[in-house]
Amino acid sequence: MIRMLPGLAVVALLASCATPVTQRVKVDDAAAEREARLQSELAFESLVNDHARLYRIGHLLRTRAHPLCGDRTRHIIGAFFITRHGVGKDLQEAAVTRYGLGDRPKVLFLAPGSTAEAAGLKAGDGFLAVNGWPVPAGADAQKKLLEKLDEILKDGAPIAFEIERGAERLTLTVVPERACAYNVALSPLDALNAFADGKNVFVTRGMLRFVQNDTELALVVAHELAHNAMRHMDALTQNYMLGSILDILIAARTGANTQGVFGKLAAGSYSQEFEAEADYVGLYIMAVSGMEIQSAPLFWRRMAAANPGSIRAGYMSSHPATSYRMLALEETVKEIERKRTAGAPLQPEMKSRTQVASAPAGAAAAGPVTAAPLAGEMLPAQVLAKEAKKTLLVTGLALRLGFRNNAEKPLARFNGIAKLADEAGADLGTLRIRHEGALRPGETAQVEQTLYPLLFSGNLDRLRELPAEKIRVRFEPESIEFSDGTSAQSR
Repeated sequence: MIRMLPGLAVVALLASCATPVTQRVKVDDAAAEREARLQSELAFESLVNDHARLYRIGHLLRTRAHPLCGDRTRHIIGAFFITRHGVGKDLQEAAVTRYGLGDRPKVLFLAPGSTAEAAGLKAGDGFLAVNGWPVPAGADAQKKLLEKLDEILKDGAPIAFEIERGAERLTLTVVPERACAYNVALSPLDALNAFADGKNVFVTRGMLRFVQNDTELALVVAHELAHNAMRHMDALTQNYMLGSILDILIAARTGANTQGVFGKLAAGSYSQEFEAEADYVGLYIMAVSGMEIQSAPLFWRRMAAANPGSIRAGYMSSHPATSYRMLALEETVKEIERKRTAGAPLQPEMKSRTQVASAPAGAAAAGPVTAAPLAGEMLPAQVLAKEAKKTLLVTGLALRLGFRNNAEKPLARFNGIAKLADEAGADLGTLRIRHEGALRPGETAQVEQTLYPLLFSGNLDRLRELPAEKIRVRFEPESIEFSDGTSAQSR
């Protein structure tokens, strides 16, 4: 038997493959290189245009609808800057040639109507100093400038930028504006998708190509902003932890590996409801931002045409059916228009606060809001009783807390933070408290909270040891609604 060496076997195999029958067109190597450079420049320009389009819509929604983001806001200026090091290697040469990017951060584009634009910043301006701090150059210059701006923007004070514009050196003062604290960023993926992670919003280039106009793009971005504003990621994490308790206990008791099935099932709980809520609140975000909303529901007809499997959603689907989503948005448009006609505030209609743990502070208030701050002594609190409480296979500690209404008028509901401590003042943990129900002046409301080992981050062992009367409670209200329709919010 003849043994063929591996290299010779490959040569023999390739020699046996079928080949094209026409002559290959010859192209000048220099001309091919010039065309490759031009295509790279066009590719980078297309990428910049996509970034700028998304940035423009994101900035508009974030700044105009920031009250719906509650206490999760920050200050921004509306300028997108970058260095050549922030561009992928394949397009870096094009970025230098087409936009003049270098080692120092340079403004690539501005959000129309932003305070940066109003101050006179222009695309192409290079940053030299910020409030006297010299802007570095090099591979990590963009990161360092972002970190410095995050620090400076915390107090919202005017910022002095020393810039380089051609041969000129200018100093411009930008007054930051408040916005939802969620960055809106472009994902390079081609998939038809957008998603939120609790801190950011991402829209894929595939989705950007799919949306036909600003209304559709705003609908997508506002939906994801609503996920973050309504604390949906926090809720999913909490649900996952609850389900994981069963996974851990079953593994401990039986030795069986559940592969995290109960955690995953719990994380998927109310998934369709969360998506429907994000649609609803997202349309309010658009309306508050002054966006056109009448045609927004039609987006779901086009989405159904692109993805027919979404027209009818089953029980196990993570998202509602596109048929439901379109009709629900049409009803929401009617609701918003009724409020506009009546001159009512454009705020989502909330369930009772005991049912909606994730309501943003800006949207939760009902009726006129008083300017009075919430006095801590308005609702003094104490632990009335405590007992071990067993739920399924988990033993927790149930605390019954009392809240006295020291205001001069009846309360309808309140929520806030209860801080627990021992007699020496040592911190034992915090609880989020929500109460729904009439409470006349001088009356005491009772709220029960059950604390579980895997979910409570405080000192549960110490709480078990202490008698109820030795547990101190300091209640810090976040919002209070009175029976006459007025309310107060913490400042």
